[in-house]
Amino acid sequence: MMKCAGEKTGTPSVRRRLSGVLSGLPAGLLAGLPVTLSLLALLGAGWGCSLKPTPYQPRDENGEGYEEQRLQEQVWRVSFRANRATFESDVLDYLLLRSAELTLQSGFTHFVVEADYSSTSLTSGDSGMGVGMGLGLGRSTGRTGWGMGMGVSSGNRGVSVSYHMGIFVIRLLTAEQTGQTEKVFDAAYLVRSMEERLKAAKAKKDS
Repeated sequence: MMKCAGEKTGTPSVRRRLSGVLSGLPAGLLAGLPVTLSLLALLGAGWGCSLKPTPYQPRDENGEGYEEQRLQEQVWRVSFRANRATFESDVLDYLLLRSAELTLQSGFTHFVVEADYSSTSLTSGDSGMGVGMGLGLGRSTGRTGWGMGMGVSSGNRGVSVSYHMGIFVIRLLTAEQTGQTEKVFDAAYLVRSMEERLKAAKAKKDS
């Protein structure tokens, strides 16, 4: 049986529902459905796969990761987009880490966040998971035939997260300029602490 990491309880639920529906049908009908049932089993197994959080990375082909744009000589816009499986706190950490890396790469030592446009996109829906089956009998030219259709649907009720989008507008500072503003981040210290945190999290995940 196909199994994915982080499998949820939805897959066994689908199998139980299918078993309950199929158990009431004649054995002769079930013998003609091996391909259909195999496909449904594969779909059910796919529902058990959980979405992996977006890692710290440059923006990829799916639009997930960090990206930056220079607005002025010392002002940059830094963004990080993550999927719904990513914690909002991780998105904030990734934004701070990329801002710190960018500060050091640009020859500065500190930075300050002048604007924060971070947000979470939400979607609403009203659907559920279910299994449907229909059986039809017909008579044509003296022969009796039967047909069968099956459908499986899944979904969630209420509001769910589509993605997280974090955007900072940062100003890069030299050590001499740090006394002119509040809430200044030390870029070198931030990079060290964030990288240690990411390594620890990765080691815990791999263990």
